Amino acid sequence: MKRRILAVLAVSSMVALTAACSSGGASTNVAQYAHPNDPTTWLANADKEWIKDVESATDGDVKVNIHWSGSLAAAPEAADAMASGTSQIGILYPIYTPSKFPNWAWLSEYSFQSDARPVIGDMQAYAAALEVSLNSDLLKDEYRDQGIEPLLPMFEMNAGYHLVCTEPVTSLDDAKGKTVRTPGGPWERETTALGMAPTQMAVGEMYEALQRGVLDCSVNPLRDLIAFDLIEVATDLTMDDEIGFTGFDAALGANLDWWDGLGPEGQDEIWSTLKDYSERFVAAGLGADFELREKSKEHGVTIHEMGDDMREALQKNQSQRMADAMSTAPKGSGEQHEKLLSAYSAAMDKWQRIITDELGYGDKVPATWSEIIASDLSIDDIDFEPFGDRLWDEVLKPAMPSTR
Repeated sequence: MKRRILAVLAVSSMVALTAACSSGGASTNVAQYAHPNDPTTWLANADKEWIKDVESATDGDVKVNIHWSGSLAAAPEAADAMASGTSQIGILYPIYTPSKFPNWAWLSEYSFQSDARPVIGDMQAYAAALEVSLNSDLLKDEYRDQGIEPLLPMFEMNAGYHLVCTEPVTSLDDAKGKTVRTPGGPWERETTALGMAPTQMAVGEMYEALQRGVLDCSVNPLRDLIAFDLIEVATDLTMDDEIGFTGFDAALGANLDWWDGLGPEGQDEIWSTLKDYSERFVAAGLGADFELREKSKEHGVTIHEMGDDMREALQKNQSQRMADAMSTAPKGSGEQHEKLLSAYSAAMDKWQRIITDELGYGDKVPATWSEIIASDLSIDDIDFEPFGDRLWDEVLKPAMPSTR
């Protein structure tokens, strides 16, 4: 009990200090960031640079203090912490609290529409989700009604989810009855459609579960396979050239009262950092994915394509979910949901064309991970600046706070 009281007092003192700094008691406004991730991850690398950008853009008027590894609030509590003022700014995972963000959770179900090609699909998924969400009052109001200002209401954090197993799984016969760890939701529905037995467990438990045979497989993005060393114990990776599992979305938000207190000029200064934030975020995640080349050689990873029956079963599941989308939408805004999903699909098509053809990434990046691993292409060979510039011009600049 004593330890709990001390923790509450520590958080209360920190919030009081933040409020004092932003009310004229000091020249610097210190924003607390409740980060759910470890400081050694690729996510941390992107955010470490971003908080420097925020301080520079505001001439030192705003500083961001990151509390790592859920020490201030774990991922499922991050939105509540932000709404209450315990934290002022940072990444959010609304997928963990769908009852608080029902429209957001519903739309994220359809993030599987992105291109299966590496790099291209990641940029496309990030841009499409962000464009649609920044233009949707339905999504933004879900945050504001809870005391949160959605800076980036939805962006795809991991576009490509794949199947990593302790033995080859390429057909429905291979998949039948296999125990697979999923994050829940759409991934549970997809693996069930393949005849697998989905279960949920904490990410930190996956390694031992695969090692001991408690799990046969797990559904993860490549960067998680690297971050949690899963390919040390599960070396058969099923990655298809035509289709992937549903991606994982996230958001960037701020406490609404804190954000309003910055005023239009301060808001625009922070907004100006979101171009580089987005560019760096996508590049950092893909940089972690690119570590697969060396890791696969070290651990003898084998990449498999889905057989026709497995691919068709996953395609059928995703097509059926699209067909049933309006019947599964939250009640009360049917026409808005129909327009929102249509806009999401259109944005996916638009950004695929921009990234592949207009920006030329289709000619610069191999079409499959097998080809990337076989090549000498490194993450440093990919210039993400044209993507960042186009994202700013098309999506972020028109949403600048002072222009609303």
